[in-house]
Amino acid sequence: MSRNQKWPAERPIKQVPENSIIHAQGRIFLTNHERLVQEIEDTLVRDFCKSYDEYKALHSSMLGQITAQAAKSPAYKGLASISDISRLNELPLTTYAHIQGCFDELGVENVLLAPIAKWWYTSGSTGKPKKVYYGKGDLSDIAQGLLQLLYLSGVRPWDSAWVVTATGGETLFGLVLEKYGLDGIINVLAAEVDMINALRAASKLEKIDVMVTVTWIYLLLRRIANDPKDFEKVIATEVKKRVKVPGISWLVTRYLLRGINYPRLRNSLDNTKLGFSHAEALSPYIPKIKEAYPKMEMHDVFGATEQWVQAIQVSPTTNWLSFFLRYSIPEMAPPEEIVKAKEDKNYRVKAVPWYEWKKGMKVE
Repeated sequence: MSRNQKWPAERPIKQVPENSIIHAQGRIFLTNHERLVQEIEDTLVRDFCKSYDEYKALHSSMLGQITAQAAKSPAYKGLASISDISRLNELPLTTYAHIQGCFDELGVENVLLAPIAKWWYTSGSTGKPKKVYYGKGDLSDIAQGLLQLLYLSGVRPWDSAWVVTATGGETLFGLVLEKYGLDGIINVLAAEVDMINALRAASKLEKIDVMVTVTWIYLLLRRIANDPKDFEKVIATEVKKRVKVPGISWLVTRYLLRGINYPRLRNSLDNTKLGFSHAEALSPYIPKIKEAYPKMEMHDVFGATEQWVQAIQVSPTTNWLSFFLRYSIPEMAPPEEIVKAKEDKNYRVKAVPWYEWKKGMKVE
């Protein structure tokens, strides 16, 4: 974003709630909303109000730090220290197979450069799920960057969020709740009964301002809230298949569905103002989501386990993603270049850095 560009005033902060004690993930926090808002906006000005030349200078500095630090690991033995963004193409393409080989041969602790604070598995969409490690400093950056992303899209510290995600995603958003003491619940969909647990928990919330989940789940949740009898029939049918004791299945079904307040959940979804989708394309679902959530603004998010959140659709009225230049140095390359580098470790990918991107490019 250029220094002369003004922030959008879609949601001006007219009144900041006073200090309040809120509950999130079973912990109590004292949150000074006014202080946190000022802190977020200060970091936004610092990290995003830069010209292209200033970002290039920042990336040159980041590149120097990254290569100098990476060279200390046996996974990047002999790596040259480069502190000029224009020399980015001189760096080799390092595959996960190479890094995993180093882990297997030398041990994870001897390859990583900092103690492990958390680790997540990738989705496995490109093959076998891979384990990705993060240090304490990484987690702090992720929490700050994710909060900046949410704030730019309209989320405020006093909003109540409902996150419905797969294993791993709860940790990502949990970092924000934990570091900044924000209000919200996170439900992980790992076991068969987790959707029921999620509905029960969400129906206890006084309001749901923000939702984060996979695109198609938005439509599923809305359908359940609008037509709970259909959902309960599905549950009853599944229980009957598994409970073989005569006359007991109805009791098990009733127990499983206890505590779900459908009218309250429906009212909360009626008034949800912001939604964030990830893991699949948003565009095909937009008409149906607008019909199901008339007051909700949807924002598409692009990221990966290896590089948490890389870009976001800041404005729902424009069909493009804004890349987060503060936290990574993006480049793109034709697929054939990637293949060559994987086949020959000495080959250097002819990639295009972000400041040379042009409309219509077909790259990875």
